[in-house]
Amino acid sequence: MRQKPHSGRSNGKADAAVPPGAPSWVTAELIADTLRVWQRYYDRRLTPDDAVGSKNSAEL
Repeated sequence: MRQKPHSGRSNGKADAAVPPGAPSWVTAELIADTLRVWQRYYDRRLTPDDAVGSKNSAEL
């Protein structure tokens, strides 16, 4: 089940929604850019949570 975008921190695209609990410096634009860059390297669909994790550590 997909989480609803965190209020006030989304550009309206579901894939770029900022997950609740993300650091305050994480923006919908940063998530969208991260997903755009990294998605080509993964067979599974990356999520905003994956993008936030990649910015907090070297998870991707």
